[in-house]
Amino acid sequence: MQMDPQTKIGLGRKYSLNELLDIDYPILNLPGKGEPLLQPEQIVAEDVNGHSGPKTVKAIVHYDVVKYVGPSYTTLVKLFNGGMGPTIRAKPGDTLIIELHNDLEGPLGHEGHNQYQLPNTTNIHIHGPHVSGMLPGDDIFVRVDPLEKFTYKYTFGEDHMPGTHWYHPHFYGSTSLQTAQGAAGMLVIEEQDDYNLPDEIKNMPQVQMMFQHIDLPRLNQAARNSGSLLTTWVEGDNFHITNAATDRTDLLLVNMQYMPVVTMEAKKWYRWRMVMSSAVESLVMRGSDGDCQFQLLAKDGIFLTDAPRAVSAIFLSPGNRADIAVRRDSLGTTKMIPVARGSNNFVPPPMAMPEDIPENAGDLVDQPEILTINVVQANGDDENVNESDDLEPFSVERPYYLVDLQDAPIDEEEEPFQVNFRCNPGGCNVNDIPWVNKDTFMREYALGSVQEIELRNPGFHPYHQHVNPFQIHRININEAGEKNIDAMNWYKEGDFHDTFQYPTVVQQRYGLQSILFRGIWSCIVISLRTKIAV
Repeated sequence: MQMDPQTKIGLGRKYSLNELLDIDYPILNLPGKGEPLLQPEQIVAEDVNGHSGPKTVKAIVHYDVVKYVGPSYTTLVKLFNGGMGPTIRAKPGDTLIIELHNDLEGPLGHEGHNQYQLPNTTNIHIHGPHVSGMLPGDDIFVRVDPLEKFTYKYTFGEDHMPGTHWYHPHFYGSTSLQTAQGAAGMLVIEEQDDYNLPDEIKNMPQVQMMFQHIDLPRLNQAARNSGSLLTTWVEGDNFHITNAATDRTDLLLVNMQYMPVVTMEAKKWYRWRMVMSSAVESLVMRGSDGDCQFQLLAKDGIFLTDAPRAVSAIFLSPGNRADIAVRRDSLGTTKMIPVARGSNNFVPPPMAMPEDIPENAGDLVDQPEILTINVVQANGDDENVNESDDLEPFSVERPYYLVDLQDAPIDEEEEPFQVNFRCNPGGCNVNDIPWVNKDTFMREYALGSVQEIELRNPGFHPYHQHVNPFQIHRININEAGEKNIDAMNWYKEGDFHDTFQYPTVVQQRYGLQSILFRGIWSCIVISLRTKIAV
C-alpha cells in the first residue's frame, strides 16, 4: 500500500498503542508462534513470446514505513514492499533492473563521519553476485534520499554460478539500522535447464528462509545517534510491549516469524535456501534429536567441490547463505535449536560430532528454538520420495572467477596483506586506519593477479568481500601446532566464501578477474568499509 506523502502521519511524536494500531500504514501481522512458515513473494522475468534466451527481470522496490505486529511488541518499522522483501529470481545471462523508491519523508536526521547517520536515506546492495560494482550496477555509494528513486541495472554473466544471494540497504551510516529491522530480500540465481546439476538436486522442493535478528539495544543506539524520529525501540516511543506469544524481545525470526513450522514429507529431500540477514548475530543450530540429515550443497551461493557434504550443524553469520539438503525419515516433530549465538568475538563451542553437543544446548541461549520441523506421511506417488537416503556426489561447471587457486602463484611483488578489525573508544577501523572516503584506498592490486589476504581476527566480526569471492587457502595453526577450527565439517580449506566469521586465523586467496570494480571489504556489523582498487 503506497500513500501520498502529504497524507502520512508525522513520525516526530509518540503514539498510544490504540493510536499506533489505527495508523493507516501497511500491516505486517505476525504475532503468533508455531505458524506455518510463509514464503516470500517471487519476482521473475516475464515470458515474452516464449523467448528462451537471456531475459530482463524488473523488480520495483518501495522502502517505506510498516506497522509491525510481532510476537512480543508492536511498533513501526521500515521495510521493503510492505513486509518481507520479495525474492528476486534470475538466471545467468539475464539482466536485473531494480527500481528503488524511497517513500520515506524527512527529516534526514543527523549527518556525520564514521557514525550512525541519515536514518531515512538508503540504497541497495546485492550481496554475493559477481557483477560490476560500478554504476549503474552494485555501487554502494549511491544516495537515495526521502521521496527520491534510483534505478539499478545488473547483468549476470552467462557463466555465472547459480546460487543463493540477497539484497539489503547499504548506505553508509544507516545500514545497520535499516537491515536490522528486516529490510532485506533473497536474490536467487537459478540453474539453467542444461546446467550439469543432478536431477535429484534440481527437482528438490525448495524452502526459502531469511533469518532476522531483532537487536533492540543496537536499534536503540542507531536510532538515537542518527536522529531517527520513527521509534527509539523503547516502551512508549511508538513501541509497545504486548507479549502476544512471548515476553522475549531478543528475537531470532525466520521470514519475520517467531518459531515457525516447516512441514516436510518423510523420506524426501528438501533444499533449504537460507540467508542470515542479521546485523550482528551469528547462529549455529542443529536438529534437537539427531534424526535429521543435513547435506551441505553450497555456501555463499557457490557449490562445494565435494558436494554433498554431511554436516551435523548449520553455521550462519551475518551475510552468509547456505543451501542444504534436509531429510527426516521418521514422522512427527523435531526442532532446530541454537547451539550457539553471538556477535562480536563470536566463539562457538568446540564440536566434532553430534554426541559432543550438550543435550541442553538450546537452553544455553535466550531463545530455545528457531523453528519446528513437522514430518508427515509422504504421498506414495511422489517421485521425489526415495527409500535410499543417499545423495550422489556431484560436481558442476565452475566459472572463471571460481577457479581453484590453492596451488596458484600469488603476486610476488605483494606480501600477503593482513587484515585486523579493531574497535576502540575512537571508533572502529581496519589495521588502526579508519574509513576516510570512497576515493581513499588502503590497497591497490593489478587486474588479473592472484592475491592473498590473512584475516587475523575474523571471529571479532564478519568479513565480507564484494564482487570477487575468495577461497580459504589455509586455516592457520595455533601456538600448539594444531588447527584451531573444526566446525563439524562446515569449513574446509579450498572452500569459497564471500563472507566469513570464525575465531581463527585464515589465509584466503582470490583472483582479480575481468570485471572492473572498486572492491569493498566491509564489516557487516558496523558498516565499516575499507577499499581496494583494481
